Amino acid sequence: MFEAATPNNMCGTILSVVQFRDELRDRYGLNILNTPSHCDGCNIKLSITHALGCKAGGIIHSRHDECRNSLSWLACAGFQPSNVRDELHINPCRDNGGKDESKNLIEFQTGLQCEINSDLGDLLIRGFWDICNVNQAS
Repeated sequence: MFEAATPNNMCGTILSVVQFRDELRDRYGLNILNTPSHCDGCNIKLSITHALGCKAGGIIHSRHDECRNSLSWLACAGFQPSNVRDELHINPCRDNGGKDESKNLIEFQTGLQCEINSDLGDLLIRGFWDICNVNQAS
């Protein structure tokens, strides 16, 4: 049985005119207005199903960033805000000052070269696992 949510400001269930129109069109299998014809990530014909699942398109990245920002906000409320960072650089090896002639870092223990790239992490919460381990031990 389908139950409708009563529109409420506190619960965030009030839709704008455009959201309401889009929900109706989606429910009755009609194309949603003012959408691009092709996916911005992989350039195939766009459908709602494809847009929600495409790993290269902008919709999935927007939702991912929205979830990361929500988790970051919650982490700042539970931890010191200085212990929460987003979009941090991922370092493949420690910088011990050892660089070769091509300016690559050299891993101290293995002697292997590491390229410095621009990979970014989503979210860092310092002390998260410490709290989890304390709660499990209790």
